[in-house]
Amino acid sequence: MAGVVIVCLAIAASAAYSYVTLLQLRTDFLESRALDLVSVIDSQTRGRGRGGRSDPSVWQPALEAALASQGEAITFIEVVNPVGEVVASVGEQQPDQYVIDRQMTAPRQAGRGGGQGATSERHIRVGFSPSSVAFITRTANVQVAVAAVAILTLLVVAGFFLRTLRGYLSLREKEQQAQHLAALGAMAATLAHEIRNPLGAMKGLTQVAQEQLPESHESQAHMDTVVAEAERLERLVTDLLQFARPQETEIAEFRMLTAVEQAREMLGPDLEAKGVEVRIETAEPCRICSDHDGVRQVLLNVLLNAIEASPEEGVVNVRLKQGTAGGVSVLVEDTGPGLEGKDPEELFKPFVTGKVRGSGLGLAVSRRIIERHGGSVSLLDRPEGGASCTITLPSSCAEAS
Repeated sequence: MAGVVIVCLAIAASAAYSYVTLLQLRTDFLESRALDLVSVIDSQTRGRGRGGRSDPSVWQPALEAALASQGEAITFIEVVNPVGEVVASVGEQQPDQYVIDRQMTAPRQAGRGGGQGATSERHIRVGFSPSSVAFITRTANVQVAVAAVAILTLLVVAGFFLRTLRGYLSLREKEQQAQHLAALGAMAATLAHEIRNPLGAMKGLTQVAQEQLPESHESQAHMDTVVAEAERLERLVTDLLQFARPQETEIAEFRMLTAVEQAREMLGPDLEAKGVEVRIETAEPCRICSDHDGVRQVLLNVLLNAIEASPEEGVVNVRLKQGTAGGVSVLVEDTGPGLEGKDPEELFKPFVTGKVRGSGLGLAVSRRIIERHGGSVSLLDRPEGGASCTITLPSSCAEAS
């Protein structure tokens, strides 16, 4: 692109130089013609009449003959004496004409004592019609137009090339991502098989041991930690499988409010443990056509993030709104510390998380699910504190498919 810009600047500079040169050539051409005309008039009026060139009648026939000999190229000719008075003139001045003023000096005459007389300076003004130099003006304009077309063509070609290159790089990135996900899927399937069974056995045996021991036993706290860590590993394996091997979607129409209420109910234990309240605000039906299980999974991930970010006894607001273009938007707001200077787009990348014990797959899985249904999801800091997550989805089955 830098090369194209340099070439365009070079073409523009060359066109500007050519344009200025042609305009100067036009001026030189007119001055040359005016000089030739002055020479003719000078030779015709030299030594005529008793009063010499001071007599206006000497100039008029010469001017008329000169004007007639030039045809339509010259619109007027006038002679101006040294004090600025018009001595004689022919023709009429027209708009947009080119006026060339040439000085004509009378021969010096011997004065008393053999000295030199004063020089009588007269001016001849010649008006040229624009058509007389139209070919030069037209050539200058054509060169500028050609340069402009060349620059525009180069920019269009460069833009098309950049767009094609960007598309190619995007496809290549998607292909590499698909290959990466395929390898990740194979690894995730192996890990799920190799981890889930022994992990489930460890969790079950630990819970059995807890039931057999008294509640006041000092090992109960350690066993609670083992069970909690086993559940966390189970969630990590599940998230990894969902990210690497997305499930088949079943598009159907449902109410977004129902999906939000179900997600809130499923997160009831987390809400009770932290004392956080989820408030749902909507005044519209907000019917949507999408994958119910996928949307509910996204709502679970986003609400869980908001609950974990909120302080104890905090509030998470969920606002549902029917979009003007037919889509549905879900705005989830928390009162936590916000993004804390993190790039929102970075948080949607796999294994990038702001939590101490997070997997970094929740938001990545959520974005994949939403984008697969033609929607979008974004994160922002709230001016009053906390973060907001906006989810938009199409309400038409044709748009979601």
